[in-house]
Amino acid sequence: MFRIPTYTRIAFIVFLTTFLIAISGWNMPITWFIHKNGFHQADIFFAFYTQTAEWLIILIAALLSFYINRRLGVLFLLAASVQGLIVMFIKQWINAPRPASISIDQIRSIPGVSLQYWNSFPSGHTAIAVLCYGFIAISINRLLQKNNTIVEVCLLYLALAMGYSRMYLGQHSLLDVTIGGLLALVFLHTSVWIINNWDFRVAKMQQN
Repeated sequence: MFRIPTYTRIAFIVFLTTFLIAISGWNMPITWFIHKNGFHQADIFFAFYTQTAEWLIILIAALLSFYINRRLGVLFLLAASVQGLIVMFIKQWINAPRPASISIDQIRSIPGVSLQYWNSFPSGHTAIAVLCYGFIAISINRLLQKNNTIVEVCLLYLALAMGYSRMYLGQHSLLDVTIGGLLALVFLHTSVWIINNWDFRVAKMQQN
């Protein structure tokens, strides 16, 4: 039976905690605090890093998944596609205001970042990052034939950094990021369940 316990368990705890904090009245105060407390080097880094969720980490996750086997690669593409469609639908349906629409006076100018004003909820960048780094963790663990806790924690850190970047750049609130992450965990857990069923069927066929 295959699992990625460290990545998923810590991610769930983190996002559940931030969800409870966000709905307790701290959603925008924390968002503004993260956005306002920046510096030039961090501006440059997060402006670049947030763009990796648009193609780079998707490409890496896809290549690694297909390298392990074709079924895992197809599963990743299917999960990413369905998740992306759901995120897009929710964004259009709710059409929640982004931080710039809530209070443009509190938005600071960051070079290279174009502000958006609507379709804030949930954060698509966070969702795809959590899913991609989760599949990267799956691929590395299967390649090593064991769960590597250090690798999983590092990948989770990168996924959480994506959510942080969205608030830092003034594009999303804490709640947007949290729900995006939780949505990705649903798809990740579903993917692990599918993988476990595949492995069980293969083992059963080999026994016969």
